[in-house]
Amino acid sequence: MSNEEFINLAGKIADGTANLTEIALYNLAYETYQQDQQSWKEMGLDPEVLKAESLHKFWREVEPVKPRKIRIWPRMAIAASIMICLGIGLFWYGKISHGPEKLVAENTIVPGGNKAYLTLANGSHIVLSNAAEGRLATEGDVEISKSKEGQIVYSTGNTQKTESLSAYNTIEIPRGGQYQIQLPDGTRVWLNAASRLTYPVSFETRKERIVTLSGEAYFEVAKDKKHPFKVKSQGQEVEVLGTHFNISGYSDEAVIKTTLLEGSVRVSSSQGIGTLKPGEQAIYTPGSKLVIVPADVESAIAWKNGDFSFNKEKLRSVMQKISRWYDVDIEYKENISDYEFTGTVSRFGNVKDVLNLLELTGMVHFKIEGRRIIIMP
Repeated sequence: MSNEEFINLAGKIADGTANLTEIALYNLAYETYQQDQQSWKEMGLDPEVLKAESLHKFWREVEPVKPRKIRIWPRMAIAASIMICLGIGLFWYGKISHGPEKLVAENTIVPGGNKAYLTLANGSHIVLSNAAEGRLATEGDVEISKSKEGQIVYSTGNTQKTESLSAYNTIEIPRGGQYQIQLPDGTRVWLNAASRLTYPVSFETRKERIVTLSGEAYFEVAKDKKHPFKVKSQGQEVEVLGTHFNISGYSDEAVIKTTLLEGSVRVSSSQGIGTLKPGEQAIYTPGSKLVIVPADVESAIAWKNGDFSFNKEKLRSVMQKISRWYDVDIEYKENISDYEFTGTVSRFGNVKDVLNLLELTGMVHFKIEGRRIIIMP
């Protein structure tokens, strides 16, 4: 970045026209100057040219920009691990040798939204994103409706009809989608992209409330001590009475992670059984022993709150999440080192905003062709 480019950038910051990438670059320059002026020079900026007195005046007048969850703190390179913090902050390892003009090209790939397909017991399908508010279907004495907030709700009548007691429904979330559902027992479930949940239309007369999950979901289980709630997912089973927890169990990922926020759950698999306390996470890899570790709860449920959150996460895992949410394909052009990233960024911006910030490390670059993201060193 040249002095002239920085001055132009500062002008955009001052008049509020800067985009996310420009805000990131500005905050990086600000913090680097405050902490290490030599590093500031290495970025191509010269405090002598900009005159120290006027520069200090500028810093007093234009403080670090704080749009929704954006600020940056730079650091120097540490081994081969490149960690960036997006949204909450950017931990910068290495030097930026290119400006915004070299970042990923403009391309409008919008984020995901409320998309889901409901398969009824009789095999009929309902596209929930197109369905109108109100009653969608009736199975036995159970009415399935869509609320004004777009949530699917099951309401059970006073009678117990055979067809509703034995029936199962499946809600499937495509790539680029998410959805919320309230099960017949009152349990609320948030489903992430590329996920599927199968459940009984009615829990009446059942000794256990059993659902099957593929993908990722956050559960707020309705309390019922007489009827344990169980989630089966990729070879493990989670049993609860009433609690809040998140399960990430995608078939294309090596591990299944169960994170407990409130209450107590027991996680069991062929490789072991463990009981979680709030703030703990069970990690299960098929064929390996179940492990319980302290959880990064904020990171685990960030998707539910509208963010991507990475905690020392490998590049390929980061790109899997981007692929699911933006419904894009990922292509690795060459052998790319699996750098680690740490940070948080909103899921509701254009995909280029996320990629631009990843590129600020200088260790990975992207090219967008249609709905395909090409990753290059």
